[in-house]
Amino acid sequence: MKNVVKRKFSGAYGIVLTPFQDNGTIDYDLLENQLEKAFSSSLDGLVICGSTGEFSRMSFEENTNIIRLAGEINNGRKQLVCGATASDSYWANKYMEAISKVKADGALIAPPYYFTLSDDEILSYYRDISLNNTGNVPIVGYNIPQCTAPISLKVFEGLLELENFGGFKNSWHNLHEIMMMVDLRNRVRPDVSMLTGLDSCLYATLAIGGDGLFTAITYLLPDYVRIIIDEFGKSDKSYSCQCDLLELINIINQFSFPYGYRVLAEAAGFSLGKSREVVPNNIKNLAENVLPQMKTIIDRLNGRFVK
Repeated sequence: MKNVVKRKFSGAYGIVLTPFQDNGTIDYDLLENQLEKAFSSSLDGLVICGSTGEFSRMSFEENTNIIRLAGEINNGRKQLVCGATASDSYWANKYMEAISKVKADGALIAPPYYFTLSDDEILSYYRDISLNNTGNVPIVGYNIPQCTAPISLKVFEGLLELENFGGFKNSWHNLHEIMMMVDLRNRVRPDVSMLTGLDSCLYATLAIGGDGLFTAITYLLPDYVRIIIDEFGKSDKSYSCQCDLLELINIINQFSFPYGYRVLAEAAGFSLGKSREVVPNNIKNLAENVLPQMKTIIDRLNGRFVK
């Protein structure tokens, strides 16, 4: 009988969106209510201070406040992954200290943003974080080349050598490279989880041996993502739900990232308040126009897939 490798991260993980008050401060009371509901949901875990949570628009103190709040509310109910991406390893290590205190299940870390770095510099960044990881929090590498330097196959191979490397989230759509990474994982570190950050790629990720996803749609609309995962390999419902979800994703992609997910949040009944980023009137008008479309698609998805 073939041995089944147990991996740390598998299934549906929702990326928490951060609610703000009209004056731009974080609405901690609203966030607490939303986290309580999410930690009681069918999700396998939550990701806080991720890209869609707009961690880069918040201070170190604000991000660590959210980390502490999530740890207190969760209290071990679900897996908790905390973002530790920073502009350099100094601040990434500071985030790791805060993450280890809440006994998080993982730390999501992309390469440093703003400055362009070489493969050797990116690998040194991760090695430094791994070396200083006294809490031994599993590191989840994060490839998001639209926002930071890309993680190449060479860097990924180096990450597999890190003892506390537990997973890899890929928010890019180069299927050739992703398949090479999955194959390398299978041969070198079969215990490492391979996850997508793109809702449109979930079905394909599962098909090539991936383990699940970290996304904001999973946080806002977990029932549809669960169908894709739970029905994969069992019925046509998985592929059909993935295709139907693409219509919603195409509307989101009309907006700059991550504003489209704030629009979807409103359509899904999540109150997030005013964005810290200035939104021009034409984008506000577009949001008002697509909200009814989003709600119609959600109602249709409910009618087709949710009992």
